[in-house]
Amino acid sequence: MCRHDRDRRSDRQDGPRDPGGAADRHLREPRAARLFRAQRVHGTRHPPHASAAGGGARHGGRGRGARGGRHGGGGPGSGAHAGRTRGVLVQGQCGASVLIVPISYLTRVVEFSATHYIRRADWSDERNAREFARAATEHGHRYQCRVTVKGPLVAEAGGVMSLEALDHLLADEITGRLDGRSINEALPEFAPGRRLATGEALAVYVWERIAPRLPRGVTLHAVRVQEGPHIYSEYFGEP
Repeated sequence: MCRHDRDRRSDRQDGPRDPGGAADRHLREPRAARLFRAQRVHGTRHPPHASAAGGGARHGGRGRGARGGRHGGGGPGSGAHAGRTRGVLVQGQCGASVLIVPISYLTRVVEFSATHYIRRADWSDERNAREFARAATEHGHRYQCRVTVKGPLVAEAGGVMSLEALDHLLADEITGRLDGRSINEALPEFAPGRRLATGEALAVYVWERIAPRLPRGVTLHAVRVQEGPHIYSEYFGEP
């Protein structure tokens, strides 16, 4: 075989492994960060060499069939294993090199109308009015509560958790308890002499009610209680 023909054959063998080729770009480009099932991704650490019969002279040894000789092509890419590549199973982003399951976040927003007041039982009316102003007397809000949960995103399971189950939980612990009611009267935790019915305290209360009831593998990430268009409180579970 002439040198020109041999070079062309070499080009055909190595072409698909060109780092600039379409297959390689598919694995490396950032925009290819979509989710897919676990599959084998081939590495390029050991590119294929010529077979032992054809590569014996190149390595200075004689052709010895598929097994090859100790010094005649017995490396990782020779003999019966020529052309094999190492790979790992991945799930998640294209191009990952370890088995991963993406962590995703799901936020559900519920709304309710409720009244409350902020007043300390051990203070006089004058001091409460001075400290809390109009909030010391009962008044109402159209509350918006955002609950964010997180967990492994398993495509076969349909998401982080069942949306129907999350809706049932929020209705049971938030809207069913508070919609159309006084927070101070509906929740013993906010009765006179106990917690002040602030947005911050309400966010902590919601966390305490929701977190223990989430399914296994799902955790509560954040609770946000919004009293109006320009004010909200958040809690992330810190002690």
